[in-house]
Amino acid sequence: MGHDVAVLKDGIESKVSLPQIIGANLTGAHILTDSELVSAHADGNTLFLDLRSSMQYRKGHIAGAVWTIRPHLLKAIQGHKGPIVCIAEDHIVAQGAYAQLATNGQNPQIYLCKNNLFPEPLDIVATPMVPPDSECIDYLFFVHDRHDGNKEAARRYLEWETGLVAQLDEQEKNMFSID
Repeated sequence: MGHDVAVLKDGIESKVSLPQIIGANLTGAHILTDSELVSAHADGNTLFLDLRSSMQYRKGHIAGAVWTIRPHLLKAIQGHKGPIVCIAEDHIVAQGAYAQLATNGQNPQIYLCKNNLFPEPLDIVATPMVPPDSECIDYLFFVHDRHDGNKEAARRYLEWETGLVAQLDEQEKNMFSID
């Protein structure tokens, strides 16, 4: 899987810390200002890919924007010949999408959405059931309230997460080196 893992002797009580990542490298990407986003929307030819969480998209997104996640990026742009704008809250998500689309010959522009707010006069729409639950693979409905003090949901989440190991195939298991 490409990750090195270490267990700290004192766990979370250790004094080890990592530097905070301020922002991903978006070299080569044009970061849109609010006014540029409004202009891009007005041209009518731009494809807006909303990379925020499915629940944030449902609460409010730019009219005409398509919700997608990294595994579905190329499918989302299929057949589109015009400009592409990726909307993300997170620099890391934006960088990943930019890199994947650039590798595919695209030159997407990036809009970093802050606090799920979009500039006026953009038409923001809520779609409580779009994407449908079946496509919201970024959201765990059965344990959505695990961070809100629901201990049973937290237990179910941990059970689900540890159960993922059993779903690994032999090739994936061989990527681990546990001493």
